[in-house]
Parts: sequence; structure tokens; C-alpha cells
Amino acid sequence: MINWLIEKKWRIFLSGLLLTIIPATAIGIYFYLVPYKILKNHIENDIIQSIQITESRIDARLNSDIKYIKAFAIRRSLINALKKGDFRDLQRHLDDLIANNPQLETAGIATKDGILISRAPHDPNIIGKDFSFRDWFKGAKETLQPHISELYLRKGMPIRYTFTISMPILDGNNFIGVIFASPERDYFKAYLDILASEDKHIYIVDKNNHIIYSSLKLSDNLVKIPEFETFIKDDFIENKVLSATDPILKNDVFLSYKRLPNPAWTIIVTHDKTTVMAPISSLLKILIGILLFSSFATGIISIKFARLIYQLNDLNKKLIEKEDIDKRYAEFLTILNQSFADLHNFSNTILNKLAKITCAEGSILYINEWGRLNPTATYLVTLPSEADEISKKAFLDKDIVAIKNIPKDTVKLDTAFGTIIPKDIVALPLIYGDENLGVLETICIHGFDENNIELLKNCAIQLSIGISNIKRMNEIIILKENLQESIDKLQSRKIELESLNNQIIEASRAKSEFLSNMSHELRTPLNSINGYTEVLLDEHYGKINEKQREYLTIIYNSGKHLLSLINEILDLSKVEAGMMTLELSEVYIKEVINSSVMMIKEKAMKNNISLKMEISPETDIIIKADERKLKQMLYNLLSNAVKFTEDGGSVTIKTEKKDNFIQFSVTDTGIGIKKEDFERLFKPFSQLESPYTKQYEGTGLGLALTKKLVELHQGEIGFTSEFGKGSTFFFTIPVNLTKEDTKK
Repeated sequence: MINWLIEKKWRIFLSGLLLTIIPATAIGIYFYLVPYKILKNHIENDIIQSIQITESRIDARLNSDIKYIKAFAIRRSLINALKKGDFRDLQRHLDDLIANNPQLETAGIATKDGILISRAPHDPNIIGKDFSFRDWFKGAKETLQPHISELYLRKGMPIRYTFTISMPILDGNNFIGVIFASPERDYFKAYLDILASEDKHIYIVDKNNHIIYSSLKLSDNLVKIPEFETFIKDDFIENKVLSATDPILKNDVFLSYKRLPNPAWTIIVTHDKTTVMAPISSLLKILIGILLFSSFATGIISIKFARLIYQLNDLNKKLIEKEDIDKRYAEFLTILNQSFADLHNFSNTILNKLAKITCAEGSILYINEWGRLNPTATYLVTLPSEADEISKKAFLDKDIVAIKNIPKDTVKLDTAFGTIIPKDIVALPLIYGDENLGVLETICIHGFDENNIELLKNCAIQLSIGISNIKRMNEIIILKENLQESIDKLQSRKIELESLNNQIIEASRAKSEFLSNMSHELRTPLNSINGYTEVLLDEHYGKINEKQREYLTIIYNSGKHLLSLINEILDLSKVEAGMMTLELSEVYIKEVINSSVMMIKEKAMKNNISLKMEISPETDIIIKADERKLKQMLYNLLSNAVKFTEDGGSVTIKTEKKDNFIQFSVTDTGIGIKKEDFERLFKPFSQLESPYTKQYEGTGLGLALTKKLVELHQGEIGFTSEFGKGSTFFFTIPVNLTKEDTKK
């Protein structure tokens, strides 16, 4: 056989080539299959681990907000407000619910029949609508338990797909309504984005394949993905990883999922196959090249194999380390899902767990109390009296501070087991949203590696959420106790106030009757005096000389002034006695302002005072108001402005739209008001001392009556002034005032 081989050169060459290629091929196949299996096993473990962590975080997030919403559902004041139909108080509770939880975007309360009666933010377009068909309402009503709805298109603003956490409102054992809240668009973002990467994506879908969360940025038209049905099966074996096509990216992926019992959601994790197998594909190309040149470069092949083996071993080591870090992080998250009686118990438990999952031999937890770091809990080290400079810097900079490779004998710490010398000190700020909650400071005698620091960062994020939740619950408990105390005090004052209120009502009635009777008795002769004086001035009964005209004019003007005073007194007494009502009609703002300006125009022209109007486009509309009383309010402010503005000055009337209110303002360049006179404004029969009060007549009732009329319109009045430079008086009234509003 050997002789046969050496007979021909090509046989020798072929034999040598085969002796090189066959072992190289066998070795190549081996080194291709081994790393492929290692990488595939790691990716499968990573996918299963990601599903477990995602499930834990979803449970933590939903359980936290369910407890939070339940704290509002059992409020006695909210239950009473719902029973009484006190919409304003219900709105206050909902505004409080949204303001204290930045993760919740909208909230609402529906009656036991499903009628929406309150919503935050307020949206009048959907108030009063029937939502009894909604899943969130039926689920809470039928089970009398917290319910998480399916994904649906919300009717209220902002319109988008969302799900709802609903809670039954019970009065004893009686179902009286449902309180619900919808999360913001990025509800799970802060909790789940950290688990995804460029190659690994996470989806959460409901039973109808609507996407609740995706680590991808998806447009609204992708809210439902029917392709998920192709691999979500009832007989799926848990922790099994499939090879499939991503229904959104359309690329080949490793995929696994888990169905959650409540809510009925499915967690899906995918990992891109091409990226995962890129190292193996590169390896295959290298092996082909090696086979081509193996007969001429055996030494080079050995070097490349040695380098390749080292790289694969190093990659495998890193993958194992990452898997271990993920496992320890999952253990930490499990601790956070437990219930804790107070912050002290929570802090000690967390520090003990951190010591087990990281290389931290000692740790201190500082909590922010009114801008000061208060030492709250420690592990192994002595509790300090105040925070050190490292923690203070991390707190102020809102960033991690790491001191590495500390020289020996520089820092010594007393522990329960004696004195230790740390090699590294790391301080991590605890930040949730915009709130700086405190600092976690840890030490290690051997030094923190990158994996441990990254684990500490992730744990600090979750620790911040836990501290925030406990503080929020404590605040709710304190508010509840304070509210009960206030209710008890109000109850004790109720009897006293009822007696005083009866006396006040009787006194007010007597005053109103007296003013009404006196005003009527005075108005009758005054109308006669004014009428006959006007007849004499018109010379119906003969000519009068200039002196007679002068005196008759004085009598006529004085009578008109006195009649105006009596009318204002009568109007003011009617408002205070609750006898004046509004005659609501459609009022065109621009027309009312023009009419009011025309009434004062002649008086302004006599004093060379310019009148200006600034009506913004959004206020050039029709509103619901009492037109006569609105003109009276504007005339009173314009009259005062002209009255106290020197010759050559200016008066400007301006309108602006602020939310659901119209603001009217009158600005003058007059004498202004002294600060010590501010408190006397809006008081009946009160005139400020100035040269103008002596030069012009005044009743002292104009501003007082204007204030009452504004409040009758459910509005507010105010002013700004600088002595010697002028004043601005302004008031607001609702755009759509109703008869029911005027009765409040």
C-alpha cells in the first residue's frame, strides 16, 4: 500500500493532503458544534431568565399600584362624596391620586350603573357617558376584586390604546361604584427596557394579541399583531425555547413565552439568531479557510485554534458570570415584592440581602429627610451620626461616587467583628423620578469588579422604588389620621356654628329688609325730584336764567348720584341676602365690551383720557353669563379707572382665555393705590384717601358690588397696583356657566 502511494507524486500529495484535511475537518466540526451548543444554551437560559425577571417586575409594578388605588377606594370621604354626588370632592380625590403617582396618566370614578361622573384630568366630553360595557367596569363589579382590563381604545383625552386598573368601591358590603386608573404610555419602560438590548426584545400581549408593552418603538397601527397566534399555543411547555420568526421585525429568532394567570397577559422574549450565531458563522468561515491552507500552514492553524479556544473559553466565562449576576438580581427583586411594616424593617432586610448577592462587606443606608441625609440602617458597620463626604457628594451630584484602591491604613471601619480596611467605597444615589430619596454606601475589602458595580446600580434603582412606595403609604396613613382628627373637630364645632348661623341669618334678613324698605321709601321721592328738575331744565314751563339753570343742574346731578347710591345699596343687600339671581343668556364678549366702553367714553373724552381695547382671538366668542350684570361689572371698573386717571392718561380693557375661564382686566395710568390701603378695597362704603376722592363723587360701593357679582358668576376678582404709576383690576368668569353652577 505504501509502495502504491509513493509511485506517483500526485498520490503522495493527495495522501498528505488527506491526512491533514481529515483531522482538521473533524476538529473543525467539533469546535463548531461545541460553541454552538454553548451559545444556544446560554441564549435559552438568558431568555428564560428574562421572562422570570419580567414577570417579577410586572407583578411588583401592578401590585404596588393596586394597593395605591385601593387606598383611595376605601377612603370614607370618597365613599361619602360618591353617595352624595359631590362631584367637586370626587374630582379632588382623583387629582390627588394622579398627582401622587407619576406612573398613572388618567383616573376616573363610575357609578354602580357604569356612568362616568368624574375624571382626572377633567374631560367634559366623556363625563356622563355609560361605560358599563367596558371590561374594567364589569370585572370589578362582578368579582368585587381589583381587576386589570384588556387593552382598549380610550375615549377620553389623550386618545390612545391603554389598559385600566379598576377597583370596586364598597359601602360596607354594598357595591356603589368603581374607581379606575390608566397608566401612562411608558408604564413599564423604566422597569423592562433595562432587560432588553439591540438583539433581545420583550413583548407583553393580552389574550387578543394587543401589544401592552414592547422594547421596540412601535407606531399605534401595530397595537395588534395577529402573527403572535402562530406560536402561542395552549399546550406550550413552560421554559421551552423555540426557533421562530419575529412577528414584527420578521427576522429569525430564538423565542419563548409565558402566560400569566392574572392579568391574562403573555410575556414573549426573542433573541436575534443572526447576531447570536455571528461568532459561529465567523468560525465556520475561518475553518473553511484553514482547510484550504492546512496542507501549507499547519503551524499557523495551531496558533489560530489556540487563540480561538481562548476566545471561546473567555466568552463562555463571561456568559456564566452574566447568568450568575442575573440570578442574584432576580433574588433581590423577590425580596422587594414582600410586604414590610416600616422603612426601618425594609432597610435592614435589603442591606442583609445586598451583602449576600454582592461582595459588599459593609453598607449604610441614608434617607433624605428635608434635604439632610439621615443614617437609617447599616450592615456590619457602626451607624454614624451623620453622612460622610462621599455620600454627600453622591447625593448632591445625583451620580455614583466610587473610590477605588484605597491605600492601606487610610480608612479603617469598626464592625461587629472588629476593624476592617476597605479597598473600595461606592456610594450610589437613590433616585425615583425627580425625587432624590437618599444614598446607599457600600464597602469591599477585596474591591468591586464591574459586574458587582453594575449589579449595585440595578439594585439601587429598585431600592429607590421600594423606598418611594413605603414613604407614599406612610404619608397616606398620616393623612388619613389627620383627616379623621379634623372630622372630629369639625363635628364638635358644628353645633356651635349652627347656632351662630341662625343668628347671622336672622340679622342678615333684618338688615336686608331694612335696606330694601328704606331704599324704596327714598327712591320714590328722588324719582319725583329728578323728574320735575329735568322738566324745569327742559323749560317746559317757561324760560329760566343761567343762575336758575346752574342750581337746577346741581339738584338734578345730586339726585341722580343719590339714586345711584340707593340702587347700589339695594343690589348689594340683595346679593348678600341671596335674593339676587343670574339671568343667563348667550353673551358676545366683544359686543359687551364695546357697549361698556361707550357708556364711559364721553367722561373719558372730557378728561382727554384715551380708551383702548385688546380682545385676544380666543376670547372673541359667545359665553353664558348675565349680560346686564357683566356690563355693570365692566362699567364699575372702567368708571373707577377713568375717575382716578389724570388728564392725558390712558385706560386699557383686555381679555384673555385661561383654561375654561375668560379674564377681563382694566389697566389705568392713574395714581395707583398705597399698600396700606390694599385691605380696604372691596369693602362696602370704603373710599381711599386721596385728592381724587375729594375731587370726584363716589359711593364706595362699586368695587364691593363688583366683587359680589363676580362671585355670583363663580369667578374670582383681584388687582395689582403701584402707587403713583397706576393699577390693574381683573376678574374671571367661566366660559360655560350653568344654572346648577350658580346654586353652589
